[in-house]
Amino acid sequence: YESVIEDVSSKLLVCPASEWLLDNFYIIEEDIKALKLSLPSKLFRDLKYLDNGYLRNYPRIFGVTLEMVSHLDGKIEEDKLINFINAYQSQSYLAMPELWSLSPMFTIAIIEKIRSICEEIIQIQVQWKEVEKLREKNYNDILSIALSHINDMKNVEYSYIEHLLRLFKKEGLNLDVLHNALNSKLIDYDIDIEGVINREHQKQASLQISIGNCISSLRLIKSLEWDKIFESLSMVERILCEDPSGVYTRQDFESRNYYRKRIEKISKKLNISETRTAREAVACARLAQENNKEFRFTHIGYYIIGAGENTFLSQLKSKQRGNWMKGHSFSLYLSSIIIFSIAAALLLSLYSYGLNESILLSIVIFILSLLPVSEIFTSIANWTAAHCVETSFLPKLEYKDGIPENKRTIVIVPTILPSIKRVKELVNQLEVTYLANREENIYFALVGDYRDASMQNTQDDAEVREAALNMIRKLNEKYTNGSDAFYFFLRGRTFSKSQGKWMGWERKRGAIVEFNDLLKGANDTTYSTISGDIAPLKSVKYVITLDADTKMTIGTAKRLIGTIAHPLNNPVYDSSTGVVTSGHGIIQPRIGVNIESSSKSLFTRIFAGNGGIDTYTTAVSDVYQDLFDEGIFTGKGIYDINVFESALHTAIPENSVLSHDLLEGSYLRAGLAADIELIDGYPEKYSSYIMRLHRWIRGDWQLIKWLQPQVLNRNNINVKNPLSRLSRW
Repeated sequence: YESVIEDVSSKLLVCPASEWLLDNFYIIEEDIKALKLSLPSKLFRDLKYLDNGYLRNYPRIFGVTLEMVSHLDGKIEEDKLINFINAYQSQSYLAMPELWSLSPMFTIAIIEKIRSICEEIIQIQVQWKEVEKLREKNYNDILSIALSHINDMKNVEYSYIEHLLRLFKKEGLNLDVLHNALNSKLIDYDIDIEGVINREHQKQASLQISIGNCISSLRLIKSLEWDKIFESLSMVERILCEDPSGVYTRQDFESRNYYRKRIEKISKKLNISETRTAREAVACARLAQENNKEFRFTHIGYYIIGAGENTFLSQLKSKQRGNWMKGHSFSLYLSSIIIFSIAAALLLSLYSYGLNESILLSIVIFILSLLPVSEIFTSIANWTAAHCVETSFLPKLEYKDGIPENKRTIVIVPTILPSIKRVKELVNQLEVTYLANREENIYFALVGDYRDASMQNTQDDAEVREAALNMIRKLNEKYTNGSDAFYFFLRGRTFSKSQGKWMGWERKRGAIVEFNDLLKGANDTTYSTISGDIAPLKSVKYVITLDADTKMTIGTAKRLIGTIAHPLNNPVYDSSTGVVTSGHGIIQPRIGVNIESSSKSLFTRIFAGNGGIDTYTTAVSDVYQDLFDEGIFTGKGIYDINVFESALHTAIPENSVLSHDLLEGSYLRAGLAADIELIDGYPEKYSSYIMRLHRWIRGDWQLIKWLQPQVLNRNNINVKNPLSRLSRW
């Protein structure tokens, strides 16, 4: 490129292929830099290498791509690419790492093709420069130097001869002597002057077409959907699509890719082929189907990433078993913290005794140091778990054609409505949530309570109620031509003896419990105002509950529904213990911080962390989900209404628990979907933060007071209840 630029600056003629290089060099440069910076070294470790041939010790897939680029003269097209790789795989299957490397390997192969073209361009330019040196000389000198050069040629220099003839014609010089010299020289190579000119013109045209094809292919490679190309080429993908349950093909790409990575990991660990590993997983699922087992057992995911992993490994004749640490997670986690904390505190007390020889002081130091030391070792245990246990991932169904009726869902915002201004803010936020998650069979509702008061009804109640009803009605008219997609539910006040006020029964927990009862057909709830016909809501299966300041980004509702509806995540409720024993009755997304609230004040800029939406969201490590296959419910997520009713309808006594989220998540076995994110607000001031923290601590203290008699009186509670899970939290 620099050589051609120099020629252009010197006003020398350059060949047509050079123009492609001059105009598009930034594309080549960008791709080379991207390859050097982003191509992981791990990729090359996972590839198969050639044992012989001119590409010996090069990756096999590089040889395949280089052959295709050469065969098609640099012109890559998606259909031809797929057909070429499939033709190769008819003789030898490509492993998944090789297929994933197609994009960078094609880029490297095309750049290699461009490199060889550039070498030919340089040769042409060198020969043209030799001719251009003659331009300023007289005829005799030109003829003398040209004849000398022709006589010294050991091979035919096509570019030199063609350009020399062009110079003679352009300058109007006599060609007779030159023609005679050339004919006498070229006769030894069985070619004439016309043949030289034709061959050179064909070569230059070919180079121009080739480099044009290569540049166009570099652009195409960036625009291709390599995910789809991979799945169309992968033999493992074809085998897994034979899943007897039919669930695999209905999953989203991330879930399918998670299965494939697990297959790759197992096959590498056991030193067997990926295709055999995939076939055995399908065989396990088919056997379960033949034996009329539950639906989840007929899904290949149960054996690849689920509880049937040991069965799957046995089928592969492997003596290895699934992650041993996960099987003993609770005892390992808790015992490591306790043992190391006690040991460290004991060492400190012994050191103190050695200095003062006071047993009383040593005991005091032991007691006082136990808490801070345990915090240190808890952090160490969390760090160890995050690095030793594979990041947990909840598979998801992908509803490409919309949410089916049997997965009907309603998004609710339980909140207090103190004024018309607040109602307007909440309805506007509900509209934004609707626009980001607009789907058939997803409904949106504002579930409100009046503010606490000293009397059952106040003067402002009617205005707040009518304002909310009007706003919801306008939303329905605006978006659904009057049919009900938006709802408004409002509860009347009841007197709380413990609070000494008129308020919504059991606050937010009560609003959700009564809302569930209402959808299940109850007529004795305290909901006094209901907008629209709730008949379509009677068949709702899932409820997504949000806080008033929670923002739900585009497509989040569909992904949450797809997560909780997946067979491996379906909750299995044990009526004898009253808890969900496997699967998840609640899915809790990851919570991010609103970018506006994170920059409102110095306090939020310090403590709120990075705000905004993570556009490259992936599953992140969480100790509880990774180690115990459970998350912590923080009041924002999706739950199965039937399981919620079964487990929690009468589980918590009235006026006994304020901080209900943790308890609900424990009963319903909450799962953390770390790759789905909701955006939440952050307290603007330190005083607001402390008030929220005080409310949580107060709620947790009430929870402890409620749990204490439950623990002491084991007759009222089964030993397999969620208290064991609460203990580690």
